[in-house]
Amino acid sequence: MHNLKTFGSICSGCGFQEMAVKIVYPGIKKVFHSDIDPHANKAYDILHENVEQIVDFTQVKYTKYVDFLFASTPCQDFSTIGSQKGFDGYKGNLTFEFIEFLKRMEVLPKVIGFENVVGLLQDQFKDGFKWFKDELKVLGYKVNQYVLNAKFYGLPHNRDRIFLMCTQGNYVIPTPKHKKLKFTFKDVAKDNGVLIPEHIINSIYNKQGGFGERFETNSTKIAKCIITKPNYTAYTNNFFTDDFKKYSIQDIKNKNIPCYALNSKAYWLFMGANEEDYYKLKNGGLSDNQISKISGNGICVDVLVALITELKNSYIEEQTFEVVGNTIAYTLF
Repeated sequence: MHNLKTFGSICSGCGFQEMAVKIVYPGIKKVFHSDIDPHANKAYDILHENVEQIVDFTQVKYTKYVDFLFASTPCQDFSTIGSQKGFDGYKGNLTFEFIEFLKRMEVLPKVIGFENVVGLLQDQFKDGFKWFKDELKVLGYKVNQYVLNAKFYGLPHNRDRIFLMCTQGNYVIPTPKHKKLKFTFKDVAKDNGVLIPEHIINSIYNKQGGFGERFETNSTKIAKCIITKPNYTAYTNNFFTDDFKKYSIQDIKNKNIPCYALNSKAYWLFMGANEEDYYKLKNGGLSDNQISKISGNGICVDVLVALITELKNSYIEEQTFEVVGNTIAYTLF
């Protein structure tokens, strides 16, 4: 698909998807974005020029046309470390609301992309996720599904996510081929650590079960999944030492070994974003915690670049579709 000219996003965050699509389609125009997080919107405005904002996409009928629409609805209700409320939760239900947003559009996009956590594939959510995909098919889309991990696409953290790439027309977009790591955990962490205070070490050490038992420092090239909680607030954070060896919390406390957590710059870089944009956010007044949260809620740029590249390299013949009252007629590449 060589002729995608306009782009919009739902649950956009700071615009990692815009970064990715711009790499593959340098001339594409960003038409609108939508998010309710004020810090994410502030970051978006700093990084992306003059793009219309829809604060609440559940309440509007959008009349402007975009070739490519991407949605990354909130994951907390599906995540294995989240609430597990699924589609009954407010954030989980936004996945269904995205379908309603599409039905209110006067002209449907040529391409729809979607991203969320692999928790959507759990048994308790599979019926709702099937309904979501079936509704996309009713709207005339071929639904291509993938589970892609950042560690196989150049970024060294273990982040599995489910992606859909949906096109008007019955054809398959291949799974992207794996890429070599651009850098390792150590490459980033060595210059981007936050020393964990002694009272925090003591607090982790004194916790019975859970956190204290699971705590260990990272000794590998690959980080644990980057999440929204910064510094030392969850065991999934990537703790490390000066020698980058594996230690338990007992080792850290009893041997008095300095221990670090990743700072916000590391979070940002692990998502595939660049250092220049990080400093734009810092200079724009966003705090370390805000940048860490925005990063953890985002989409890995390199993963999406790989998938959109497969989309671009695909071919669709000219077709006309008439779906739920919307007529779509256009030439596809």
